[in-house]
Amino acid sequence: MSSSTNNTEVIEAEVVPNEQGKIITGDELVAMIDISAQLPVISSNFKIIKTHVLTGLKEFEVKVTLDNIDKAKVLATSLNQLSNKAEEHRVNAVRIVSEPINIFNARCKEIIELIQRKRKFILDQVEVFNKETRNECLELLKSALATAYYNYGVTEEFKTAKVDDLAIVSNKTKTGITSKAKSTVEARALECKRFQEKVELRLNTLEATCYKFGLEAPLVRQNIESFLKVEDEAIYQQKLQSLIKSEIQCLASLEQRLAAKAQKEAEEKAKAEFLAQQKSQEPAKVQIESNSQPQIIIAKAPISQSTYVQSVAKPTGNQKTYVVTATFEVTVDEAMADKLEAHLLRKFEQACIKNKPTITITEKGAVKVPEAKKDSRSNLEEGSLF
Repeated sequence: MSSSTNNTEVIEAEVVPNEQGKIITGDELVAMIDISAQLPVISSNFKIIKTHVLTGLKEFEVKVTLDNIDKAKVLATSLNQLSNKAEEHRVNAVRIVSEPINIFNARCKEIIELIQRKRKFILDQVEVFNKETRNECLELLKSALATAYYNYGVTEEFKTAKVDDLAIVSNKTKTGITSKAKSTVEARALECKRFQEKVELRLNTLEATCYKFGLEAPLVRQNIESFLKVEDEAIYQQKLQSLIKSEIQCLASLEQRLAAKAQKEAEEKAKAEFLAQQKSQEPAKVQIESNSQPQIIIAKAPISQSTYVQSVAKPTGNQKTYVVTATFEVTVDEAMADKLEAHLLRKFEQACIKNKPTITITEKGAVKVPEAKKDSRSNLEEGSLF
């Protein structure tokens, strides 16, 4: 190996196929490297020099005192100069002896670099091939997944299967993908279909489930969207029942508030109508009828707002039944005469009277008809009015 140029040419010829097209193996390459080396032998009179140095150093065995401290410093400097000279000589000697070794190292590294460069060239091509093959395999896997979705009837919402992990070189064949990879893709698509059916069943039975647990206004998908697609059926049912229970409580509370509001408004309206009627009418005539007493007519003045609230009587515990007959005059438009009875019945209902009274309406001054108009539902019954 006389020069690096010649050496490069020889090595390139050795790592490529020979004339017979045979690739050179590593063992053959090692056998071709002819190394002829002779271990260096350095001859020197080290013993004589050592003896001379030890003898000369005896002159430096002094005890430092105040009188010779300056001389001691000079001696130390002389020893350092002597040591530097010896070190310089050693380095030069080693460099001269190591020169052939350094040349040999450089040439061997050059050979190794050529081999590694060719190896990298091949590995780069392998990586390009693997990448292209994985991409082709991924496209084939996606196509197989789309076909499986179609065959199983999976809707767009539930097409969630992933096949990226299956895009490896070993799953690609000359004609497509392996049967194992195809089976895995179909299994994942089928899993999507089964989950789709589970969600559809939940939605189809949502209304019936709401009715079953007493919710009159059934929930819709938007109400359960946050947990509709949980895998565990037990968790889904737990969350659904909890939501239904909460909705029932909210509706019950709302109904109570609305009922209280309606009752309050009805009472206020009845009170206002009553006061307005008292102000606009003449003093009412109240007829009190008793089974044993003669008929008494009492002229009664309009009730003021201050006396509207009835006093609470202390109960005695004895329950008796009374027949109450009230006769009073009402002035309304002639067109409203047919609706007067229904209006008065609503007033009794608002007063919480259970038994419907018999109401007889006649025009003032007209001849009394033989039989009063009666409501089939308003026959007087015995029992408490309130």
